[in-house]
Amino acid sequence: MLSQSRKTGGNGGDGSEKLSINKKKVHQAEKMIRGALVELYKGLGYLKTYRSLNMLAFVKILKKFDKVTAKEVQTIYLKVVESSYFNSSDKAIRLMDDVEELFVRHFASGDKRKAMKYLKPNQKEESHATTFFIGLFTGAFVALFIGYCIMAHIAGMYTQQSNKVYMSTSYPVLSMFSLFFLHLFLYGCNIFMWRKTRINYAFIFEFAPTKELKYRDVFLICTTSMTIVVGVMFAHLILIVKGYSSSTVQAIPGCLLLVFLLVLVCPFKILYRSSRYHFLIAIRNIILTPFYKVVMVDFFMADQLCSQVPLLRTLEYLACYYITSSYKTQDYGYCTRVKHFRDLAYAVSFLPYYWRAMQVYKIEHHLPHHNVCSSDFL
Repeated sequence: MLSQSRKTGGNGGDGSEKLSINKKKVHQAEKMIRGALVELYKGLGYLKTYRSLNMLAFVKILKKFDKVTAKEVQTIYLKVVESSYFNSSDKAIRLMDDVEELFVRHFASGDKRKAMKYLKPNQKEESHATTFFIGLFTGAFVALFIGYCIMAHIAGMYTQQSNKVYMSTSYPVLSMFSLFFLHLFLYGCNIFMWRKTRINYAFIFEFAPTKELKYRDVFLICTTSMTIVVGVMFAHLILIVKGYSSSTVQAIPGCLLLVFLLVLVCPFKILYRSSRYHFLIAIRNIILTPFYKVVMVDFFMADQLCSQVPLLRTLEYLACYYITSSYKTQDYGYCTRVKHFRDLAYAVSFLPYYWRAMQVYKIEHHLPHHNVCSSDFL
């Protein structure tokens, strides 16, 4: 392509324009080939690991067999296993060497260290500062939450004479965030156990090795976010108790929700942008399930959404309450009286199961009983 563009370069403006277009195509092609080589190298590495793990498994199984049966057949069987093709073949290793050599020559200008940064990216080191801030924000959250509970008890929020407007509009904001970040905290616990038991969850979910969230990152997100939420709700409750009931004060929980939504879609490279981006991609794939290939992370996320129906219904109610400006008149029953919003609440409750059913249908539509499997979710 470059040779063709050079030939047309002497024809004036059109030649230079074609040259720039061809350069773009070459750059895109190089990027695609580089990515393909990285993925190939990664896959060959998994094959190499698979071979060594299989060999280790055979050794342990045969050792256990000898112990249970009181026979010494491990040496005999191991000779057969060691001579088998999966263990004796060195094709994967030789192919890894070839890929490495190609990458060094064409994409790293002969610099092997530079090439290995792409082929074997180093894991992000866990910082002690992250652990420190987890402890700091956990303590702040506990202190603020205790203060909030004491203030709510003093104000009589948990009695029959409680402020119905507050309990119907502001309290659900706290419960919604609590449910979401509790779910995220449990996901962090899952990551901790997966790493402890050496489950390669990053490979299963197809996460980038250098951009995946570690369990400490998840815990930091949970503690920081809940500290902010409880702090804002505590300040809001104090204003309510002191008699401030203007529309500005009533809008504080809605503003808090809006800020978190804006952070979620923030395009700047801050606050775990890569993870936020992949989360939004997963949500998009779930909503448009028939049009996108169902991968493991989308399948897993759709399962989690089926457990978050109360959160989705609360989110729908709060969106209705603040979008219709009902907070200005403190008419907390408007969204439950209007038929359209009641129907929308039922639709929101139904959607996670519908998306899950569509995923099952997408995966198993070629099987004879696929309708039975997908109907289980409906």
